[in-house]
Amino acid sequence: MAWIKKNLVFVISAAAALVLLGVAVWLWLSNMSRDTAIQEELNQELANWQQLNAGAFPNDENIKAAKNEQERLRQFRKEAASVIPVASAAPKLSDQAFVNMLGNTIAGLRTKAEQSGVSLPEQFDFTFSAQRRSLNFPAGSIENWVPQLNDIEAICNILFAARVNALDSVQRVPVSPQDTGTGEFMGGTVVSNQFGIFAPYQVGFRGFSGELAAVLEAFQRATNFIVVKSVFVVPATGEFGSGGGGGAMPTPIYYAPRPQAQQRTVSPMEFDLAGGKDSGARRPVAQQPVYQQRPRTTTPGSVAETVLSEQPLQVTLLLEVVKLNRTQ
Repeated sequence: MAWIKKNLVFVISAAAALVLLGVAVWLWLSNMSRDTAIQEELNQELANWQQLNAGAFPNDENIKAAKNEQERLRQFRKEAASVIPVASAAPKLSDQAFVNMLGNTIAGLRTKAEQSGVSLPEQFDFTFSAQRRSLNFPAGSIENWVPQLNDIEAICNILFAARVNALDSVQRVPVSPQDTGTGEFMGGTVVSNQFGIFAPYQVGFRGFSGELAAVLEAFQRATNFIVVKSVFVVPATGEFGSGGGGGAMPTPIYYAPRPQAQQRTVSPMEFDLAGGKDSGARRPVAQQPVYQQRPRTTTPGSVAETVLSEQPLQVTLLLEVVKLNRTQ
């Protein structure tokens, strides 16, 4: 005890050192497992990196493979160009020239609709109402409007050729600060990449299933590459006015009556005179049935059997016009 009292400072220092050593050993042991896990993760990432770099050396085989891929892409573009048209450069038009072009295009579409018997909304401007009331346009807008105007003209010509009953709406995506505030626009944007240009549109029309089939077939055969993204069909409501290609309801079809065949039988006396034999002259003769068309007017109390009675449809199509990018 006397020695401890004489060396109290040394004893306290030694005890503190032992405590610190124990804490260090505990921390080292507790972190050893975490360090092992981190090292294993690092080794895995290193192995992945080495695997990704394996075979990436620019040797002759890799260079040949890259050239083959480029040739394959060029061949694909050449084949696609035979089906998908190349986007043409938008003409440089002044504001007045665009106003004239827009007016002539809309007037031509209205005339075609009238000639085809297709009903249009009152003062329908085919998504260009704001431009019809303006003479000055934001810079760069005309170059974006001209392709959309051409696409809408091509789409409407297909609908008019199919003689749908009524064209109710056309929508496009906004491409100018002036394209705001009306129901003529849809959500989305025109997508342009190294392959092509993708412009979405939406049209709504009324007609029968025959007109819908004609429209879809015309889109498939169109020189413009028009992709039908979706088709939404519901029964049409409201007035269904006169239009082309099926504006009137189809006339119900009625079955013709089936009269029974009449035949003449041989009397017993005729049979005896013939010697008990059935001669050809006195053989029962079956008369040919005569069919008559039933009149379309029905008598009171009679019920006509309707074979076909088609209902008008309200159709909404989501379309996408695809063009190859001319810069490639």
